[in-house]
Amino acid sequence: MLLMSITAMAQNAPKIVVTEGLIGYYPFKGNAADMSNNKNNGNDYGPALIPDRFGEDKSAFKFDGVDDYIDLGHLPQLKDQMSMSISLWIKMEKKPSTQQRGIVGKWRSEAEPPNIFEFDNGEGAYLNNGGFRIGLLDMSVVKIGGKTPINTGEWIHIACVWDSKDGFIAIYKNGKLENSKIDEKSIGKALKYHTNYTARMGQAEGGSWNGILDDVRVYNRKLTEEDIMTIFGSERVVEKVNLNGVITNIKTNQPIVAELEIKAENNEVPPVSIKTKADGKYTLDLPLYYKYKVEIKGEKFIPTYGSFDPTAMKKNTASSKNFALKQMFIGEAVRINNIFFETGKATLKPISFPELDKLMEIFADYKELGVLISGHTDNVGNEEANTKLSLERAESVKLYLKSKGVTNEIVTVGYGSTKPVAANDTEAGKEQNRRVEFTILEKK
Repeated sequence: MLLMSITAMAQNAPKIVVTEGLIGYYPFKGNAADMSNNKNNGNDYGPALIPDRFGEDKSAFKFDGVDDYIDLGHLPQLKDQMSMSISLWIKMEKKPSTQQRGIVGKWRSEAEPPNIFEFDNGEGAYLNNGGFRIGLLDMSVVKIGGKTPINTGEWIHIACVWDSKDGFIAIYKNGKLENSKIDEKSIGKALKYHTNYTARMGQAEGGSWNGILDDVRVYNRKLTEEDIMTIFGSERVVEKVNLNGVITNIKTNQPIVAELEIKAENNEVPPVSIKTKADGKYTLDLPLYYKYKVEIKGEKFIPTYGSFDPTAMKKNTASSKNFALKQMFIGEAVRINNIFFETGKATLKPISFPELDKLMEIFADYKELGVLISGHTDNVGNEEANTKLSLERAESVKLYLKSKGVTNEIVTVGYGSTKPVAANDTEAGKEQNRRVEFTILEKK
């Protein structure tokens, strides 16, 4: 039963993400109150309040698989709806061997359907993989099963969606699409809403479920994949690893003050920046689920780049990565990496722009000085044409930098193949010779 007043619960309400179409939200903070403001409050009959996946006491419900359940009422906001979704965290305690068990739904086989929806542990080939089904206005049923087992003793996030616009029905696990299909018989049809019996958690078709539930959501619309990732990301337990190391001057091997910026490869989490002290040391904790790109910058040093992949590491372990930066010297030519042009032309490819944008930060440290941009080619073809092409490519880089607001005086030159850095008798050597360099010029 409700253990606190709704007013008291509102004072402790968690921050809610993805609220559009949310008709029932059950974070189980001491009871089964609906925190979506739709008053679809649950009444619990038997399940025990226990610590949730974060260790917070009385914040999840455990069902005994015999007769425990939570009654959600009739969920009137599902009436006449053409789509719906559910999101929930489950931890299965015991796998039924022969029979599906209702986890969340409004479904009874003995009721001579109308049935509306149900997420259960699956049936047949999908037994204990999870199953989702929808009852339609014309009494037909669409359903789909998960592809991988729901392991006992393990928290997993489940999201199920259905949309009559195109007949799409799907199951997601831990934010990733696991199975989906287009069921044409559901296109243009509404849910079979009724008030013959109430929606329940922990008990529906086939009997009672043995496991733990937390953060249950019901929507009267189709959740997008972005919605699902947002919910999953905001509600998951973040397991972390430690990354540490020392930043040094590559020539002297002495520690330097530098800044590290670490970004997940797919921008799945916000970037992290950290600045070392005089000892050059850094340490930070990162979620272990992502692969990262690392950029290290120091004043009057050439930035360097690396990567960090903790996905195979165990939580709460550490990895050390040291980085060495090359100091910038006036009058020394520096190759610009990751610059690409159209074949045989001076047209920059868009893939070059991020590298040139980083170059702007270097020039900002030398605003009062001039810059030489030099183009180089291999020895293939006519030297006059090579010299012309190398100059045009240097000019293209200059034009891009100026268009972005670089105020340094920039001089360009094309050397053609006259200044090779490697032999031109191999493809690897020719590739090294095809380059663009910059040089910080001494003040006149």
